[in-house]
Amino acid sequence: MNKNSITEVKPHITTVTGASGPVPVDALTTDTTLKVIGNAAPGAELDIWDGLLSVAKARATSLSAWEVQLTGLAPTLHSITAMNVGGQLISDPWPFEVRGNTKGSSEDFEGEPSDRLIEASYTCKSGVIVTPLTEMSLKLSSNTTPFPSGRSLEFTSSGELEVVQINLPNAALYTSFDWSYRPVLSGGLCLINYYNSAARLIGSIGHELLPLPDAEVVKTSFTAPPGETVAWF
Repeated sequence: MNKNSITEVKPHITTVTGASGPVPVDALTTDTTLKVIGNAAPGAELDIWDGLLSVAKARATSLSAWEVQLTGLAPTLHSITAMNVGGQLISDPWPFEVRGNTKGSSEDFEGEPSDRLIEASYTCKSGVIVTPLTEMSLKLSSNTTPFPSGRSLEFTSSGELEVVQINLPNAALYTSFDWSYRPVLSGGLCLINYYNSAARLIGSIGHELLPLPDAEVVKTSFTAPPGETVAWF
């Protein structure tokens, strides 16, 4: 087909998919390789852009369909568009965000010195920063029962309000948390406040402290609201 004979029409992006499934407009994904599918005039040559960067080229089939595969997508915001080679016609943008996959990441303090007292801000090997904000006894306990997979943070109560701040490395990646802990006091309340990188409170979970058998732990979880990530708690 002669390029000059092609009737130019506005190209469209119809679907974006990855190994984890479809990626709708304004969605979050951990996939760094995505297939972009769309339609345009039959035989039209297209430039595919991610923001201001040209990332691929495509040609529509005789049935108007085109597709490209984007690889190595960085963990950041993306906005994909398709335009004809002359640049006169451009599709509506398809924005989404790629986030690093932190599935399975955990902090069990196993790499830290045993029975270490934490009196000021302490940075763990994982990058997690533990800071006591009130006078309290805080240490990394070497007594792994009932946490056989690693050490634990041990809080010794003085009967007063105690506050510990924990900052996370690569804060933009964290959206959900699974906790395991063992209360050793009764009649109190443990309150966990979650904040985003702008220091705005995005969620709180309170846990009543009830005595449990030595081998029993409590498990709980938290998921950030849509579009939010946790920087510290």
